[in-house]
Amino acid sequence: MKLILRITASLLLALLAAACAPDRGADEPRPETSDAQAVLSLRVGIADAASRAPEASSVEAMRQLRIVILRPGGEVEVNYLADFGSTSPRDYFGIFRLRPGEDKKIYAIANPASTGFPFDSYPEGSKGIEKALEEYAYEFEPSLPIPMTDSRDIPAATLLPGQRTDVGLNIVRVAAKFSVTVENLRDEDVTLRSFSVSALAGREYLMPHFTGDQGLNIVSNQGLKGFDFGSASGLHWSDWLRLAVDESQNTPSDVLLADDRGWIMKYAVPDNAGHAIRNFDFSEAPLIRQGASITLPGQYFAESRSGLIQSSDFGLGAADGLEQSYTYTVAFTSPDGKTKEFRDMPFPNLRALFRNTHVSIKLELSQQAVIPVEVDVTPYFAVSLNPSFGLEPIIDGEETEAP
Repeated sequence: MKLILRITASLLLALLAAACAPDRGADEPRPETSDAQAVLSLRVGIADAASRAPEASSVEAMRQLRIVILRPGGEVEVNYLADFGSTSPRDYFGIFRLRPGEDKKIYAIANPASTGFPFDSYPEGSKGIEKALEEYAYEFEPSLPIPMTDSRDIPAATLLPGQRTDVGLNIVRVAAKFSVTVENLRDEDVTLRSFSVSALAGREYLMPHFTGDQGLNIVSNQGLKGFDFGSASGLHWSDWLRLAVDESQNTPSDVLLADDRGWIMKYAVPDNAGHAIRNFDFSEAPLIRQGASITLPGQYFAESRSGLIQSSDFGLGAADGLEQSYTYTVAFTSPDGKTKEFRDMPFPNLRALFRNTHVSIKLELSQQAVIPVEVDVTPYFAVSLNPSFGLEPIIDGEETEAP
């Protein structure tokens, strides 16, 4: 009899929220109405709320939202904090009256207190916040509400006196989420002793740092490309993610779509990101009964970029030095107290760990013969990975390397 360790991993990238929260516009600071002002109607939606639908108490919920609007030269025109109290909206709506005929830049940061950034040090009329926000890096703390960010440039031509301009932002969680489910198909109970992933960052940028020249930040099986989604002009990166999710949900059986649409690979993390083995926390080693399964609480880590493959077989050479690789280590104990550890097992086809990636891992413990490796890929909605290999039973007490 042999032990099979079968893994299924899923990626859920930036699923767009369809539901709307009540209009919070009445809470906005609104100057006296004037035909000389431009009216900005702002919608901020959580990019993946449809997939996560967090409880108000969850670290994934939006507790507060900071809106910063800049005039030319980086002068702060609006620095406003919306506090949602005990509610947790998926969408925020606000009306802002601004000086017309000027280029503007808008930042939206959910759960800003978790970042440690000194927003109140930049009142209206001050300068310097743009550079500070773009360069800001911080130590990710998974126990705090997870920050979400987006930003947009609004051209002066759309902000005319007495006219209304509608702008939408998709705030994206700065963290990567891992979910682990273990199903015990053996004829004995087992205990999960540990689970870890290598190598994940501990420190990250607040705003994404793309590194591609001329906006070429994506690698697909056809090579390097930008956030264009087949159009002649480039899209904003969070709009591209939203469209990619829509596409993947419309064609969930298309297993080639992820590699065809592409992976965001050209981005930077701080030099002191602190990539390391990250252990998953659970209060006590869970016992998994014969025929039962357990799901560990979701674990959150900083956006990462490690395990770079210098010579990749993906992207016609464009992925060389860009495609990433990650491994996990897991240990189980049998009823007689003997422990089996499976070390540095690779996640196939997990090509990048850009912010807001959700990796869902299913481990099946089974007593079967070896079966061939199967890998199915569906983009942004799910990546199904089924590499199967034979390992000696836990009860023999020996360490056996995977082939």
